Amino acid sequence: MKDISAIDKNMAIPCVCAEGIAWYDPASAPFRVGGLAWFAQDGVYRRLPDDPALPSAVNDLRWNTTGGTIAFRTNANRILVDVDFGNCPFAAMWHFAPTGASGIDLYTGEPGHWKTSGVLRMEIGTYKGQAELLRLSTPPQWRDCLLNLPLYGGIRSIRIGVEEEAQIAPPTPWASHKRIVIYGGSTVQGACVSRPGRAYMNIIARHFNLDMVNLGFSGSSRFEPVLAKYTAAVKNPCVVFVEGDRNAGIDRVRDLEPAFIQTIRDAHPEVPIVVLHGNKVWDNDTLTLSEAKRLEIMEEQQKFVHKMQEHDKHLFWWNCQDFLGEDHTEATVDGLHPNDLGAYRIAENMIERLKTLLD
Repeated sequence: MKDISAIDKNMAIPCVCAEGIAWYDPASAPFRVGGLAWFAQDGVYRRLPDDPALPSAVNDLRWNTTGGTIAFRTNANRILVDVDFGNCPFAAMWHFAPTGASGIDLYTGEPGHWKTSGVLRMEIGTYKGQAELLRLSTPPQWRDCLLNLPLYGGIRSIRIGVEEEAQIAPPTPWASHKRIVIYGGSTVQGACVSRPGRAYMNIIARHFNLDMVNLGFSGSSRFEPVLAKYTAAVKNPCVVFVEGDRNAGIDRVRDLEPAFIQTIRDAHPEVPIVVLHGNKVWDNDTLTLSEAKRLEIMEEQQKFVHKMQEHDKHLFWWNCQDFLGEDHTEATVDGLHPNDLGAYRIAENMIERLKTLLD
């Protein structure tokens, strides 16, 4: 069979013309890098600093830039990126499109009025290259721009390109200096949406116009004390979410999760902490926990949360089992990980609860 791009030109990856383009390093003003709590400290696109105490899997996954954003204002009609993925090439998984796992997408407009305007298009296996995310023929006008970085890929370096005559300015400020912080597993990290901006935590962050630090580590949310330390170390949280019961299993939920919560509480005495019980999965998926085991874990989780709530009025427990809706099987890719519909439904449910919590 012919390459599909020879049949349908809309499937082709366009050539990039960078003539007349000026390139900028987003690590410098007036750009704003968000979501990466240690970026200001070391200028590296990763979610945790170097630490030999990190579990091996987390040490690898910290290079995935989920939750990372680059924001600015411009009157440019063309926006390009020049990106080096380091040792994480533009790639896909059997259930995860490359535009979601490794891609970068662009939202334009302003807080409260965002619209998707572009997504990274590159050949599978590419380690570095250039792509055009926006090309308009209308008269120049000022707009906010928000780039969402890869969910399961990495960024060694990135440059933003606009026309040489275009101007760059600081983005519209966040609604507060406070941050949303979340620790969890693969669903938190963003599996398996079609674009980074569709991950449910990115939807929530855009809705509230807040910075969001995503410490979701796929298959690896096991409540180790070192991860509690780093979750607690994120500055200025307005709420901290803790998820991971499926990855951890009942023994770790019982033996480690209470201490994990207490470490965060010791660092932030009055910040709301929300313990999340994971979303529903296909009943016939033999790769997931049995219903009996899930209920056992949920009961154990509820037990310690209720005990801690006797002395902690800022601790909450949310059951996410119904967040995907009655037709939950249509809201996942593989019976476990939400697709775009599932992520949107999770975000909607959490936003409604968060409105009260953040007030």
